[in-house]
Amino acid sequence: MRVIETGTIGVTPGFKWCDILLEDEIPSSNDIDGDNDGEMMPTHGFVIDLSEIASRKLGKQCSMMQEYKIRSMRIGIRHENDLDDNDDADAFAGYIYLIPPTDHVKNALSLARDLERELESGHVDSDSFLLSTEHDYNGFRYSWNEDHLLTYKTVCALSNFDYNYQDITSVYSAMQGLPEQANALWTARCGGKMVTPWAVNCSSGYDPALTLTEIAKEPFMPVFGDDVLNLHYTTLPLIGGRVVWSDIKADNLANDDDYTLHVTVDFELGGAF
Repeated sequence: MRVIETGTIGVTPGFKWCDILLEDEIPSSNDIDGDNDGEMMPTHGFVIDLSEIASRKLGKQCSMMQEYKIRSMRIGIRHENDLDDNDDADAFAGYIYLIPPTDHVKNALSLARDLERELESGHVDSDSFLLSTEHDYNGFRYSWNEDHLLTYKTVCALSNFDYNYQDITSVYSAMQGLPEQANALWTARCGGKMVTPWAVNCSSGYDPALTLTEIAKEPFMPVFGDDVLNLHYTTLPLIGGRVVWSDIKADNLANDDDYTLHVTVDFELGGAF
């Protein structure tokens, strides 16, 4: 089943700001603005949960324990509606992170699911797998890292461990051990993330330096420069992203232009594991 959805990061369910590298900052108002030195400090991270998006669109519970085939992503910025936010131009760029569902990755997540079943087998509560005090879905749901509050994430009863991709794969890779070969090109069995860049821009509808007479003679039209990523890639349902670079701030810092980040995902549900 093919699913297409457009969301505003930080606003639409399934599209959330997130500190994905433990060095990003979540925008307080769900919008972004420029940085004069070109590289944003701090950067902003976000996560898109394809399983939540598919569940809401298809009217059924879609598992995180299955592959998702992402066809394309469209990324763009739009003006925020607060004060004077349409008199400048800006550009932003960053990365998209995809997690390949290799055999080791799927095995690591399956072992984490088995661990949760074992932990919940000895008592009954609201999220027990066998007997439960509530009539809830009990599918295993994991987050990107400990700072991302995934919707209805499975809670781990163990201390110093959480059901997130980074913790799970870190423990699994340590369990598998480092390569014995001195010339190995890999360092962890679960591997890394596939990375692709994106860049967007938006030009204003008018130039504030011009007079009304000059604007009337040569009207300006706003231009949105979205980026379309044709991916055609099989991934886990969590897609990460970061906003890393930008154009300069507006001249009038009191009315600095703010932008919301919009992403369209076009994907299909794949096989379960």
